[in-house]
This record gives sequence, structure tokens and C-alpha cells, in this order.
Amino acid sequence: MPEDIGTATEGGAQPNEGGTTGTNQSIGWRAGLPESLRNHEAFQAMGKVGDLGKAYLDQSDKLQRAVMIPGENAPPEERKAFLQKLGVPERPEDYEISTEDASFNDHFRKAAHEQGLSKEQAKALASTIETLAKSQVQQAEVAQKQQRTQEREKLRQEWGASADANEAAARRFLLIAGEDLSQPLAESGMVEDPRVLRGLHKLSKMISEDHLVTGSGSQQQSGWRFDATPGM
Repeated sequence: MPEDIGTATEGGAQPNEGGTTGTNQSIGWRAGLPESLRNHEAFQAMGKVGDLGKAYLDQSDKLQRAVMIPGENAPPEERKAFLQKLGVPERPEDYEISTEDASFNDHFRKAAHEQGLSKEQAKALASTIETLAKSQVQQAEVAQKQQRTQEREKLRQEWGASADANEAAARRFLLIAGEDLSQPLAESGMVEDPRVLRGLHKLSKMISEDHLVTGSGSQQQSGWRFDATPGM
């Protein structure tokens, strides 16, 4: 005969004035459970039936909010619901990525969506990548600047006492050449490159402020003069 809640007794104990047997009184509400569950450790800390009800509701709420990993053959709807619970937006455009590189933003949004990243994860990762990229650029600029400094020092040693005068002549030639040459060199920073300064100085030595020697060997009054042209 199955056990009924509220009627189970043990060892034939008789109910007392309160309606419970002495044995049942020691285990409280668990006396109404089947014997296989009565002493289960999950119920040991629950002194009242109300504790059981509260535990059930708490567990039910957790299950409703739980993220269940879809199985291998789960339908698309289940997978979509899973990703939404993880915070993955429906479209790549919904990611809030705003680095300084617009092209990077577009590619990163697509990649983040394909990999199932949440908005928060994607935003944090994009920010980290941007920071690392800027750091690498800065390190490269510092290394390049150090290299140019070393090369420039070698050039000054090569020029010796004429270093300041030679550099001044190179920069004067750049001014005479005009913005088509001077502006790109200035904007790119190449004007400080020792190789460029050496080349400008060589050109300045070929040109004076009086005459220009044409390819036929004749001289024309023009404001410039080639002091020496190979083969002339």
C-alpha cells in the first residue's frame, strides 16, 4: 500500500495530542515523504514545509533564467534564443563599436557576430585591439626616430665642421624647390631623414642663385646655376 502524506507512521507509534506520533515529530514534515526520500540530504536543512516551497520557487526561477546550451541538432530557433540570452545582438550593425578606424569597425562587427560575442565582449575586445594597435604604432615611431637620430649623427660626423652649413643649404634648396616637394616631405617627416638631407645638400651644391646651365651647355639668367654637371 503506498504511503500517503500525513498518514505515514513508523514502528506503529501512536499519535499524541498534537496529532503526530513521537517518531514523526522528530522528522517533522518529512514524515509524509516516501521512505526513499525522507532522509535525503537535500531536505535535511528544511525544517518546515514552507522551506520546501520556497526552495522549489527559487529553483524554478533559476531554471527560467538559466542559459541552456543547445544540442548539436538543436533547431535554429533554440540557437537564436540561446545567443540572445548571452547578449548577442541580432545584427552585426547593433554592436556599439566606435574605434577611430571605420573600416576596422565594419569588419570587427561582422566577425564578432559570427563568433557569437555579446555586445559587452565585443566592445571590450575592440577597445583592447585599438589600444594595442596604437601602442605598436607609437613603439614603431619611437624606434624610427631613434634610428634617424643615429643616422643623422653619422651624417654630421661625415660632414664634420660643415655640418650646420650643409644642413642649412639643404633646407634652403627645399624652400627654392617649392611646396610640391617641400610640403610632402614635411608632412611625412622625411625632411628629417638623413638620406633626404644628404640628397638635398648635393642638389644645393649643383645650384647657385645666378644662372641655370641648360642641357645644351648654354647659360640662361634664371636665378639658379649648376656649378657642375657631369658630361658638360
